[in-house]
Amino acid sequence: MPKIIGIVSTTGGAGTTFFSANLAAWAAQHINKTILTETRQGDILGALFMREKALNFLFTPFNKDDLNLEEIALKTSYGLTVLPGLSGLQDKKFEPDKLLEALNSKYTLIIIDLGNDPNRQDTKAIINACNYIYLIAIPTLECVETLSRYFKTIEHQWNKFKLVINKASPQAYYRPRDVARYLDFEKFTTIPFEPKHINKAQKKRLPLVFYGKGKACTAIRRLAAQDVNLLNEKITFNRVSFANHLAYQREDQVQNDCSLSTMDLIDKKADVDHLTGCLNRAALEKYLAEQDGIFSVLFCDLDNFKMINDTYGHAAGDEILRAFGDFLLKSTRRSDYVIRYGGDEFVVVLPETEIAGALNLAEKMCNEWNRKNFACIDNKNVLYSGGVAQIGIHGNTPLAVIKAADEALYRVKRSGRGRVESASIVKNMLHKKITIPEDPLVAVCNGGTYAIMSLVKSKVKKPLTIIDADLENASLAFMLGVNPNRIWQHDWRLGLAATPAKISKKVRYYGMDKELEETLEERDVRCLKEIINAQRDQKIKVIVNLGARQDLLQHLSDMDFKILQV
Repeated sequence: MPKIIGIVSTTGGAGTTFFSANLAAWAAQHINKTILTETRQGDILGALFMREKALNFLFTPFNKDDLNLEEIALKTSYGLTVLPGLSGLQDKKFEPDKLLEALNSKYTLIIIDLGNDPNRQDTKAIINACNYIYLIAIPTLECVETLSRYFKTIEHQWNKFKLVINKASPQAYYRPRDVARYLDFEKFTTIPFEPKHINKAQKKRLPLVFYGKGKACTAIRRLAAQDVNLLNEKITFNRVSFANHLAYQREDQVQNDCSLSTMDLIDKKADVDHLTGCLNRAALEKYLAEQDGIFSVLFCDLDNFKMINDTYGHAAGDEILRAFGDFLLKSTRRSDYVIRYGGDEFVVVLPETEIAGALNLAEKMCNEWNRKNFACIDNKNVLYSGGVAQIGIHGNTPLAVIKAADEALYRVKRSGRGRVESASIVKNMLHKKITIPEDPLVAVCNGGTYAIMSLVKSKVKKPLTIIDADLENASLAFMLGVNPNRIWQHDWRLGLAATPAKISKKVRYYGMDKELEETLEERDVRCLKEIINAQRDQKIKVIVNLGARQDLLQHLSDMDFKILQV
């Protein structure tokens, strides 16, 4: 069966023709029977520098009863077949199904430029037939809004789309990852705007992928290589909320063998649990002492494990313990520590991981494990429960954090099992009372988290907007109860496209996706000022939590802030 790839956008000038021509040109070098066509009168001939050849070529119009590809298609020197300009055939009762039937019988890879009107009837028919579609977006407000409206009409076909963000540049309205988050894509490919390389390729009358220079060329080549490599495989691309970014980012780091920490300890057999391959409890305190930065702990165990041993025997229990240990090792990064704490209890130490990311990972692991069935216990599943805690929020020492995670675990046990819960915040960590000024604009610097929390816990009588711009500390969002899976929606770097989290009747919150830390850019400041000015226009008090970010404070010097140093 041939593979059919569609390229579509919803905005003129997005570059579907440019992308289609370059993708097809590079793929044709590796797949003998590759054809590029388009569903409207576009300019793929111009993109491939074939206009002169077309002038001397006699095109024979075809209808639904007679389709002779040999008469209407052109051939390039590098093996690509080109079938241009099909929209003019609509008056001849052209049927997309007839075209696809003819192409399927002759070609291995079919690339179709669907233009910028995906709602046309013939375009819809071809989209239904495609294995997947490259969605071409550009980082402009118009493009993002039209794409968002379009996707509301095709919810059932999300699994067909791969996002490609074309013409990306520092001057664009959105960053590529902001476009992806707005459209709810977890993965995307960026093609930077490089007019210098494009102009030079045009002077040489070559598609950009043959010119061979620039990041745009490299990005398209990689996509074409994927199309070649996956030609005989079933293609599915899942639509995943960008809110799960952390879990998927960690997943990319996961190895299919033991973690590096465990591998380093193979020679130190006293530190390894020989049943599960994890570290043992003797190693826990030593490796916790090595953590000098932020870390989180997952404390988990298997539900009703004693019943399994009593019913099916210890051999079955050991098999499940081995499977669980292996699952934890494969689900974590090479830098994480997986420890068998005792019996069916395990501890996972997650360095450089804040509570939101740890909870996200733990929940994902819990859902995946709970779906597994085991032949040794009559194909039944074994649930696991867990508690998560972070240093500095749930305790000031490693042992206090483990205790907090353990207490969260047993709170889960008492309330239903088979899930994960975060530890409770240590009450005495909110003891520091600091009065926030009454000014309409307040910038809180150097550790204002607990000052803001004290204000929120008091009865706020007037509307209040909190903007969290502290990249070094993610605890404010967690303490306010903001859903870590949706934090990207509240990211103020999206500007007015961001939606605030509702903390209470009077309090709203804008935060930052801490997993996308980047250097401060001019558009970040612009977006922040847009939100602040929008709140001021509505006479809403604004508190900006800057942490130690004096650079951002300098950029806001033109605004009438009352600065509070904590």
